[in-house]
Amino acid sequence: MRALLLATDVGLYELALLPRATPLQVTVEPGDPDRGFYAVRAFVSERGVPAVALAAETQYGVYLSTSGGASGTFTNVGLSGMDTRTLAVQFDGPATLLWVGLGEADAKRSGRGVVRARLFEADVKWEMLSAGWAGGTCWDLSFAGGLAVAATHSAGVLRLNSSSTTPQWEPANVNNGLPLRDQARFDPVEAVTAGPSSTLLAGGTGGVYRSVDGERWAPAAGRENSEMVTIPETWLLCSAEHTIEVVRDAASGD
Repeated sequence: MRALLLATDVGLYELALLPRATPLQVTVEPGDPDRGFYAVRAFVSERGVPAVALAAETQYGVYLSTSGGASGTFTNVGLSGMDTRTLAVQFDGPATLLWVGLGEADAKRSGRGVVRARLFEADVKWEMLSAGWAGGTCWDLSFAGGLAVAATHSAGVLRLNSSSTTPQWEPANVNNGLPLRDQARFDPVEAVTAGPSSTLLAGGTGGVYRSVDGERWAPAAGRENSEMVTIPETWLLCSAEHTIEVVRDAASGD
């Protein structure tokens, strides 16, 4: 039976995809059954292991279950003391990597950025990816091949080459098309995802924007078409079926 996992302020819940199903609480931390979570990510590793990762509230770190998220199978895998906000999974050949976006409460600070770790190894080692980060809280993460993109609170969408030996976030140009809060800061970008053909979509209070490279953005549902449309000389452009009445009126002469 398929189910939906819900991360809430008062614990993790499983909801069966059936009419009128009642959510069932999943035990993550036995000593604190009402521990809250910001994010949940269910995935199957490159080795076929069904897993569920959780980003805990109140800086309790990240939990991982390698038994499909069943009650009592979660283990804290680190990052205690960090404000874990969002999760993303990247598959790199035989490796499965978990990325965690971090929060920043102080609007005047640039934030700590993102951390990542290879899962299903003897020892989970976290790598800090903060070089070049200047966006405050990381609200979302996604991947287009080897390109990692991050939705930030004040720096738009940041990009990073995930295969680089010295990975660094690339700053977004303030004229890239995303809406600005002021001359130096973007409106918060709350979600980002990579679609077919590596098309990127970013969403926030200003709507949804689209990009093919992560550098230039345009509204995904623009009301104006900037492309030239040509029609034969005897045709007319109209929005629907129209009735045209032709009236002939001869001008009176003196």
